[in-house]
Amino acid sequence: YHAEYPFKDHNPPDIELIDKFCKDVDSFLNADSSHVVAIHCKAGKGRTGTMICCYLLYNNSFQTAHEALTYYAEKRTKDKKGVTIPSQRRYVVYYEQLLRQNLTYRKVSLYILELRIFPADLPLKVGSIQQKDMKEPLPLVKFRRTDHYISVELDCCMPLAGDVKVEFRPNKLDKGWHFWFNTFFVELAGAGK
Repeated sequence: YHAEYPFKDHNPPDIELIDKFCKDVDSFLNADSSHVVAIHCKAGKGRTGTMICCYLLYNNSFQTAHEALTYYAEKRTKDKKGVTIPSQRRYVVYYEQLLRQNLTYRKVSLYILELRIFPADLPLKVGSIQQKDMKEPLPLVKFRRTDHYISVELDCCMPLAGDVKVEFRPNKLDKGWHFWFNTFFVELAGAGK
């Protein structure tokens, strides 16, 4: 018996994928005391760790994302650097919030007019924003620097919902960096929960 829960390297899984994975693992392990689960990705660290940490929260082995991530790092690596991608770590925290606050996940639409990137001296000139189910990313071209941050204005007034990827580069040729967020948790944070 095997199941696949694919998501790209250096990226977080969909929230729905995490929940489906945790329920599947839990069901399989509880069906027979002799059952064992092996979880792996290419390197067996980031994506694997993200999913394992979420399951450790799901089965109440740990109460916080920090505890689960620390435990995984100590058990999986000698240098205690388990899940290192910030967006993957953020999604473990998201899953903790769903479980501990007994929330029901739903896609929330947000109209985002501006992103503020700190610090202001980052060499950013090119960017894009993409909802998980969009075929092509939307370009981000309106960059404005202040003394404290870089303001990136979105050129369109369309709602973003669910998992959203934002990517920045110093120019069109150089490799940049990206991060993911989920609109449900942005709204939750805005509501002070």
